[in-house]
Amino acid sequence: MKNANFLWLMFFVLLVFFIAFMLTNTPSNKFYVDNYKYPFDKDDGPSITRAITEAEKNGGGVIVFSDKQYITSLTKEKLSSNITLLGNGPSSQIKSTVTGVLFKSSGKRNIRIKGLSFSGDNNDGLVYEGDTIDGLIIEDCDVKNIRLFRSTLPTGIEYSTMEEKFLNRNIQILNNKGVGLDKNTSEAFIDLRYVKDVIAKGNDIQKYRHGIEWWGGDANPSKNGVFTNPRWAINISISNNTIDDIGLGGIWGSMGTNISIVNKNSVTNCGDVGIDFEGTFSSKATGNYVKNCKNGGLTTFFFNKDITFENNVVESDVDQQYLFKIYNSSNSNNNSIKVINNKFNHTGSGIGYVGGEQVESLLFSKNKLKNTAINFYSLNYKNIEISYTELSFTNLYNKAFNAVYLQRLIGNSQINISNIKIVSDVIQPAGSRGIYIILNDYNSLTKAFIENNEVKGFPIDVEVRADSANPGIVPEFFVRNNLMSSRNFIFSKGETQKGKLFFDGNYDNNKFNYNLTN
Repeated sequence: MKNANFLWLMFFVLLVFFIAFMLTNTPSNKFYVDNYKYPFDKDDGPSITRAITEAEKNGGGVIVFSDKQYITSLTKEKLSSNITLLGNGPSSQIKSTVTGVLFKSSGKRNIRIKGLSFSGDNNDGLVYEGDTIDGLIIEDCDVKNIRLFRSTLPTGIEYSTMEEKFLNRNIQILNNKGVGLDKNTSEAFIDLRYVKDVIAKGNDIQKYRHGIEWWGGDANPSKNGVFTNPRWAINISISNNTIDDIGLGGIWGSMGTNISIVNKNSVTNCGDVGIDFEGTFSSKATGNYVKNCKNGGLTTFFFNKDITFENNVVESDVDQQYLFKIYNSSNSNNNSIKVINNKFNHTGSGIGYVGGEQVESLLFSKNKLKNTAINFYSLNYKNIEISYTELSFTNLYNKAFNAVYLQRLIGNSQINISNIKIVSDVIQPAGSRGIYIILNDYNSLTKAFIENNEVKGFPIDVEVRADSANPGIVPEFFVRNNLMSSRNFIFSKGETQKGKLFFDGNYDNNKFNYNLTN
């Protein structure tokens, strides 16, 4: 019995020693850059390369950077699958002494860059570029005078030969900070080209040409942007980013689908546009703040479909700057845009605008505008609804203007202006109109419904104009149940002197009926 107990005891002791031996001699998946430094190295580039090479032999691993500065002239250092570059925060610094791409991958999986500080000599440099990658996380990095990330297509592949298998997938760009050197050079800090399933969240970006950009083709209709062509930037979520002092676009992109720009993105002081969809389908911008973007705070370009702007706050202190604008020089095939429950505030001494060029099916509803007018000045509009919206003016403008203006409906379509309040605390200059609508399509009957609105502080409450050059076309205006405080309605006619007016139930501040005869 004693011998049996002794044998069990010896077996247990040997088992413990065996486990301890295996634990202490199992190859580690961590590769410390400092361990690969040789005395004859001119800088830290070779030691970084050696550590990466050893990790690749291991099938992957973590490349560990200490709390120090690493100076390197590396360009296009290849990262294989299952590689992590790991630092300890801002004190783990990689300084690139040459302009170019620092790290690069093609067709690799599961790459991570975390907790590192990168610096370069100008915005033309780039931390990481990848094509056909699947699984990338870049997080908690500080970046100065160099861009962070760009995805691309493989060599020899372009939009015309693009297939789904070439997409870059499953990408997360999280909680990084970038400060550029010259916002008028190079490209985006985060450049999402030909991607699917992306999250860009919590990044702080300043002084780059663009902040965050997606690209699934060139939205210009003369290039890739026709409606039937595929959009190769798919399922992108952009949230909680702070973007300021940008040369051109804050958050924007071309030919995407299911793009969500949501949850407290702040985009300010952009030399072109703030949040912009170009040739993009089924996408939204909700709950964001945008200020002082030269060519529009919220914008669309070219052929879009099912775009929603909702619960955003947009401000500008620049006179006549657009806070929301539709750009579409083709004047066709741009449809289904919704602008709902936003606040558009002009904070300067003049006025701002919302509006723009051609769109088919626009819902502009439940918005609040301060010192901001609605201006659809172009042509080929179809089916416009402006409803349940408040326009308030506290500034006395220096010339006559229209609070709401629209012209040139086509295709038997109609505009509905209903349940909106246009209130100016001061009487605006002579000739200023609360609502001004021109119907002048040559080929079809168009209609304007102006109902249940309130206009105060404008010398002309409402003016409608029939101006078709076709004597067989008689546009129709339904002006009903509006409060017209100035008791000044104008029905004007153009070349053909034709138009049909239905005018009923309108009244003034004293609730007295306002008819065309009194």
